Amino acid sequence: MHYCEGMVQMMKLKSRQSKTLLGAAIVSMLVMVGCGSKSSSPDTTRVKNSAFTTTTAVDDGTQTTTTVAQDGNETTTTVADDGNETTTTVADDGNETTTTTLAPMAYAIGDKGPAGGVIFFADTEDEFAAFDFLEVAPGGWSGEKSDPTASWCDDLGKELTGADATEIGNGQSNTKVLEKSGPTCGAKSAGQLALAYNGGKKDDWFLPSKGELDLLYANAKLLKVSELNDAVYWSSSSSNEFRAWGQLFTSGVAGTNFRTSSFAVRPIRSFK
Repeated sequence: MHYCEGMVQMMKLKSRQSKTLLGAAIVSMLVMVGCGSKSSSPDTTRVKNSAFTTTTAVDDGTQTTTTVAQDGNETTTTVADDGNETTTTVADDGNETTTTTLAPMAYAIGDKGPAGGVIFFADTEDEFAAFDFLEVAPGGWSGEKSDPTASWCDDLGKELTGADATEIGNGQSNTKVLEKSGPTCGAKSAGQLALAYNGGKKDDWFLPSKGELDLLYANAKLLKVSELNDAVYWSSSSSNEFRAWGQLFTSGVAGTNFRTSSFAVRPIRSFK
């Protein structure tokens, strides 16, 4: 017989024998403290969550989320302040998978570019398949306060086939033609100076085409987002075997000049 049941029976017997209120009160007290019900072992079964998630944010803007699922897989997602997202999943068999999703880059005119220059064009209308942004080298890019000056080509009368494109998006191809003509045009010609620049550890700088140079004037010079001189700047667009296109940055007027003229140089680059 259970201990509590025995105690109740004994007290009831004494209560009948003495017929006093004291015995009845003791019986009632025993029932209230738990002897009136059967004892059972505590339920130690744990209910598993389908997933346990913790999120941590630190001062540099990085946010890390760790999720431990019921199947034992652990997933950690880190979103950096630049918007790049890295997800690492460690399965219960020890295999680890890491996926990095690059955030879409969004720049506005005047923003600092990824190579340390200034954004002066954003392809908001999706007109150009090869690039989304144009970035101009910052003021002092050459190590001097003012932009350096150089001739477009020291050799008059030399036709440079393929360097005559004037449209936006052709500056890089023009400059590649000028690169091949280095021995002819000179190692310190405008195209060579632009190509030699490696700001932001990028080697894709070039001399802007006539159209790109006009954008540079309209969106950078007028908005004063880059330290451009009040001078004539060379484009990479050839006009003929004697002349090339330049632009006066005091008024925005474009015109052709003899290749041997010494005008200002400012590299640009394009990127997606």
